[in-house]
Amino acid sequence: MSRKERRLAARNARRARGTAGGAGTKDTAKLLEAATASHKSGDLARAADIYQELLSVDPDHADALNRFGLLVYQAGQPQAALGILARALQARPGFTEAHYNMALALIALGRRAEALTNAAAAAKPDSAPAQACNLLGSLLLDLGRLQEAEAALRRALDRMPEMVSALTNYARCLHLRGAVAEAERVYLTALSHDPASFEAHINLGALLADYGKLDLAADHYRRAIEIRPDHPAPYNNLGIVLQSQGHYIGAIDQYDTALAHEPANASAASNRLYCLHFDPRFDPDSIAEAHRRWAAGLESRVARLPDPDTHPDPERRLRLGYVSPDLRGHPVAYFLEGAFAHRDRDAFEVTCYATGPMADAVTERFRAQSDHWRPAAGLADDALADLIRADGIDILVDLSGHTSKHRLGVFARKPAPVQASYIGYFNTTGLSAMDYLIAGPLGVKPGTEGRYSEEIWRLPRGHATYRPADDCPDIDPTPPVVRTGAVTFGCFNKAAKLHPGVAALWARVLDAVPDSRLVLKSHGLDEGASRDHYLEIFASAGIDPARLDLRGASVHRAYLDSCNDIDIALDPFPHNGGTTTLDMLWMGVPVVSLAGETMVARCGAEILHAIGCDDLIADDPDAYVERAASLAADPDRLAAYRGGLRARMAAAPICDHAAFARDLDEAYRGMWRRWCADAGARAAAPALPWQEVRL
Repeated sequence: MSRKERRLAARNARRARGTAGGAGTKDTAKLLEAATASHKSGDLARAADIYQELLSVDPDHADALNRFGLLVYQAGQPQAALGILARALQARPGFTEAHYNMALALIALGRRAEALTNAAAAAKPDSAPAQACNLLGSLLLDLGRLQEAEAALRRALDRMPEMVSALTNYARCLHLRGAVAEAERVYLTALSHDPASFEAHINLGALLADYGKLDLAADHYRRAIEIRPDHPAPYNNLGIVLQSQGHYIGAIDQYDTALAHEPANASAASNRLYCLHFDPRFDPDSIAEAHRRWAAGLESRVARLPDPDTHPDPERRLRLGYVSPDLRGHPVAYFLEGAFAHRDRDAFEVTCYATGPMADAVTERFRAQSDHWRPAAGLADDALADLIRADGIDILVDLSGHTSKHRLGVFARKPAPVQASYIGYFNTTGLSAMDYLIAGPLGVKPGTEGRYSEEIWRLPRGHATYRPADDCPDIDPTPPVVRTGAVTFGCFNKAAKLHPGVAALWARVLDAVPDSRLVLKSHGLDEGASRDHYLEIFASAGIDPARLDLRGASVHRAYLDSCNDIDIALDPFPHNGGTTTLDMLWMGVPVVSLAGETMVARCGAEILHAIGCDDLIADDPDAYVERAASLAADPDRLAAYRGGLRARMAAAPICDHAAFARDLDEAYRGMWRRWCADAGARAAAPALPWQEVRL
């Protein structure tokens, strides 16, 4: 109905009531009052009837349109609400309440960029309410625009200092900025105002978990479950904590509960898949099948985009896209940065889709080295896929796999002709839409390629390069055994990798080296419940607690300096170390690794092979014990490693960023040439002859 038709209908309605314009105004005021009362009391059906009656009389009543739009949104129909709220804004341009409600509906639809525009309009006036400033701050937080978010949230708290949601969002902002102690204080302030704040408990738990206070984090997640037993988030987050503490069965139970409440919850599903790698109850084939089942479910729910109209020229300059939340101070960035800086700029135009809210100096280096930078944290999967398609990306690279904040839903939509998974996850994604999994020469054991949904593309000299930390301490030239008289073994990997099978094999190593000690360093190992759990695991394996030194996490410089306390590092299995192995080697500590069946069980072998230390790779448990014991019995060999490993690494392909960049560039070019050849074959294929079908 046009505006003219609505006005005519309203005039006819007033005539039918036997009222003049003034009387009609009185009627609409009474109707609005009655509708609002029913709305506030929770009688949405009656309120809707009255709003619609009012709008039949006055179709352009801005307040009625705004409140009716809010009601429709609250009734779970955000798309319908948008149309009603748009009419309110048409009737009263700049209507801040309607902009606010429009933002809520757009958020529900995953259209965060449009929601941000409306939230900004709602929070623009100097007199804007705290709720509008808080919503704007929350959206800016999700987009990683921390300074703007902090300013908006401060405005909200100036207006309403005890507003719990604003306090919670402000604490989130402080957390992302690294102001941990202040963030914790603000969360506790929020909880002092509302001890039953679901969001405050969830977010405080995340802060505590990030900084190794796992027991306290679990307490807040359990409280959140009591408050909202139907919400998947606290179960998922509690699963992460239990997994970090080595309680795999409990973790998987929590992920399953989260999925029971929300079957399409991508975070819980991927956390469950990741947890399987730590749990010795699951073999490589069952893990591969679980990945395929997950991917089949996702790909059945989303539609692939149509094939792009891409010219199959095998040698043209290619548009390469990277999708990651971790282009910051994170292992993914450290592994990629060297090759990223040395890539062939004449051959590749690179666009980075930054899908995480956190940014730092490393982020700025990536941004400066990119041809295009797309902040994409606030984009839904379909919107991000459309953006990638519009950018004309030829090869799209996933840097997350099934790790935190991944965007595999984008890859399921196939926005680029060629898609590859790299670095972030040492296993298959499970997606049929993912064409390649990039691996090193030893990463995928020959004969096991069938476990991967992707085709394996092997790089010739290694899986990635290593960039040492800028603040790396010097190596103590004297091995600890010389200083203490006893060999010190160590492992600084995630405690979740330390299952009973690992403890049993390490007990054999300690038995073979009298008086030796074992230092374990990880988040939570200095806490009561986690510490007791791992002491019990190692005691059950026959290791005297007096031979164990359990340490919690520390800042990066202190973590690296702790490597000087270790003679020999023991790589866990079947989930090997990656960054920790490289850090130990750079600090002059030899690492003994057991090569297994899967990519994640061959990381150590891949790294050691790349620096010419194949003598530290074991193919079976007996060889693992023998290599560790023989190394422990040879102080001269330990001293040689300590004095020479850093130089050996610096001269090896693992630190030759330019050469590795050429390998990676050639891999991308090879993938593209293959796609072009396949496209040509498809185009040249003869059409099938027409055959009449008789029924």
